[in-house]
Amino acid sequence: MIMLSVIGRSLARDGQPEEGLASFEDMLQRIARANPPLSPGLIYTTRRFYPLALRDVGRVEDGLAAGRENIRMAEAAYGPKSVERASAQDYHARECEKAERWQEAHDQWQSSLENYLTAYGPSNTRSRGASDGIIEMKLKLGHPDEAIAARRRFIGLLESAAGPRALETTKQAKLLIADLLSINRHAEAKTEVMQWLAKFKKTNGVFPISAEPILNAAVDVYLKHEEWRTALDTQREAITIKKSYAADFWAIDQAKCVEGFCLSKLNRSGEAVALLQEGIAGLETKKNQDPAIEREWLPLARERLKAAEAQVR
Repeated sequence: MIMLSVIGRSLARDGQPEEGLASFEDMLQRIARANPPLSPGLIYTTRRFYPLALRDVGRVEDGLAAGRENIRMAEAAYGPKSVERASAQDYHARECEKAERWQEAHDQWQSSLENYLTAYGPSNTRSRGASDGIIEMKLKLGHPDEAIAARRRFIGLLESAAGPRALETTKQAKLLIADLLSINRHAEAKTEVMQWLAKFKKTNGVFPISAEPILNAAVDVYLKHEEWRTALDTQREAITIKKSYAADFWAIDQAKCVEGFCLSKLNRSGEAVALLQEGIAGLETKKNQDPAIEREWLPLARERLKAAEAQVR
């Protein structure tokens, strides 16, 4: 049974979604004929990816219905407070998000988060992912105040569990600042930056690694406020940390482009052009590291380079 599920998923990934669905359908027929009947746990395991097979052939509603059935099967097999049920809800919430069913996705993540917090605490990747999903759906549903409040509550849980200067805490603080910027609460975002930066002290002139998310968030805030000099200095502090543990990561090249942009705004166009060209060249060689490079950072950097070159002329 499980092998048919594996085959079905493999066929879909190889560009044969119809054949993949057929394998799942064969599996479900065998399950229905099984004597003695299979356990709920085995049924859930074998049909876990069935909703994706339906979605792959365009049967979105059937896929969502199958996802709801998976949740029921996981609950029957493992109980309403189990991480297995929470995992089934995670899968279904992501499918709901793709189908733009924001409220259903929100409710599934809300329920799964409760189980994950009980089982793993807030520092676990699954807990953080469910929390992020809830907040994103609140924003899509047009409830920004609820989204910000939910982010603050989760940060509070992380601070209690891991401390205010733990990396998982500061990553969530960065997301809070990004949330505030996304809803145009720029002054509040700047206040958050100042409060979080005050929690860190430099050693030999360098912030600790866990301050990097806050520094990166601060750059975005300073850019929004057109504080070019402060943004430039803060970007350089952040990149000093990044170079200490990921010297070949694309974010270093992207940071060069940000530095170049700030320099152009400070009327240092020659330096700006050189840094933007260097950053763009680096991003070009690292397109496979993150889809955001091709989709977002390269177009923006090229636009900024063009403006900087116009200043030089």
